[in-house]
Amino acid sequence: DIVKVAEGVYTDVHVRPRRDITTTGVVTQVVYIDKTVTVRGGYTMTNWALSDPAAHPTTLNAQGEGRGLYITGDINPTIAGFRVTGGDASGMGGEGPSGLDAGGGVYVVTATASINDNWVFGNDVHTGMGGGIHIQSSDAALNGNTIVSNTAQAGGGLGTNSCVPGGHGPTVSGNTISDNAASDHGGGVNLSFCCDTTLNGNTISGNTALYGGGVSLFVCGATLDGNMITANSAAWNGGGVFMMNRADATFHNTVVADNQAAGQGSGLYVEGSFPRLVHTTIARNSGGDGSGVYVTQWDWESLYSAVDLINTILVNHSVGINVTGGNTATLDGVLWHNTPV
Repeated sequence: DIVKVAEGVYTDVHVRPRRDITTTGVVTQVVYIDKTVTVRGGYTMTNWALSDPAAHPTTLNAQGEGRGLYITGDINPTIAGFRVTGGDASGMGGEGPSGLDAGGGVYVVTATASINDNWVFGNDVHTGMGGGIHIQSSDAALNGNTIVSNTAQAGGGLGTNSCVPGGHGPTVSGNTISDNAASDHGGGVNLSFCCDTTLNGNTISGNTALYGGGVSLFVCGATLDGNMITANSAAWNGGGVFMMNRADATFHNTVVADNQAAGQGSGLYVEGSFPRLVHTTIARNSGGDGSGVYVTQWDWESLYSAVDLINTILVNHSVGINVTGGNTATLDGVLWHNTPV
């Protein structure tokens, strides 16, 4: 079934049964989806044949009284052409295993949802994850969305906690994730306890956090291919990317440039993790100890890091790579420019 929605601002917030990491209680949101449907905005009352969200914006505004979208169940819905704003998930839980609040604008749990060509902005999870969008235990796909100016404790723009037994994790492709903020980890994106998550062809820029201004990975297997991670900042470590505790990620053809960190690893900070960088450009990152890449152990379990850099470019840093004792960085075909070896 296809539900076509005309332009306008939709503000009604409804109470529905809670069906996420628990089935006790209720949740509030503008739209609640538990069926396999396509819901598309951008129509007019006189033209139901053509969807044009730019000319005919269809806005879900929760006005701080709940989420914009709540999607739950063993379903395969498609959501396209909406503007989602004013969402606030305070007190609603939904993030496992901690049970913190999650998904200020859009919350997806278990559903294999396709979230396409939406504008998600001005949403919040003050003490939780995924200010703009949160993906929980789901193989969801996010394509061509603009996720901007959202806030959270972790994952200002996008948060995931999404390892599905036998699944592959969410696929995040061709999105713009910018100017989001997190008070803790992952200003743009926070990936935690995830399996086989893919970030492909995204622009992640202008985000801020304490750790991982652009992207933060924690106990996460991920592939990052063809992303632009630029002009993000961290108040402490990992201006562009922060990796901690078995973050086993592979980077292909990704640019990490012009990021800043007040502490260590202005481009990439690696702690107790095992990334592999192939055809990756790390350029003009600055601040703190001056290192483009910082490699160290996770002291909680004395877990040492091992980093592979293959056909990688390191340009314009005070220190190219800083590797603390007991950790390793293996370099093969690295091009250095205006950066001490």
